[in-house]
Amino acid sequence: MISILQIQEALQLLKKGQVIAYPTETVYGLGADATNVKAVQKIFDLKGRSDQAPISVLIHSLEILPKYVKPFPMRAQELVDQYWPGPLTLVFQAKENVFSKELLAGTGKIGIRISNNPIALKLCQEFGLPITTTSANPSGKNPAHTTQEIQKYFSDSSLLSGLIDGGTRKSKEISTVLDVSSEPFKIRRASNRKHTLCLRKK
Repeated sequence: MISILQIQEALQLLKKGQVIAYPTETVYGLGADATNVKAVQKIFDLKGRSDQAPISVLIHSLEILPKYVKPFPMRAQELVDQYWPGPLTLVFQAKENVFSKELLAGTGKIGIRISNNPIALKLCQEFGLPITTTSANPSGKNPAHTTQEIQKYFSDSSLLSGLIDGGTRKSKEISTVLDVSSEPFKIRRASNRKHTLCLRKK
């Protein structure tokens, strides 16, 4: 069985380069220190994820965004102001020597969002560094909405050190992904029709 964690226990594991599962506003995610190369590799191994597929991150504050991304268009700032915190991942040009090439999958771009889930947000605030946010499931399987599904997926793996129980995630959506690294912006994953229509009007 995978251990159920309190937030402070989860933070200690993140600091040690371990992987945890935690609730977001949509589904459960797999979290690790996004600036730790070995921790990021554990995420890829745990999911059986292609190294050609980049992993997005959560941050806790708009003020720290410039630490991780290059300057971006004013239109992107408007989207940030309107939709964050919330289930919109924006893909930016990453600053050099901040994230590993493994996390970026060689694209030079990083997907970032601020979660409005209080547990995910508190984790980011107290950890202080970006945390990976990729759905808690093996690649090709459905995202986990409950701790029971996480146990079913990963109970035989030593790579997942514990999980935070945030109850059943009732959203049927995962975050919309919009690439704002150049214009025109490109919708990489359209998860919510109303959300997407709003983005197309921008």
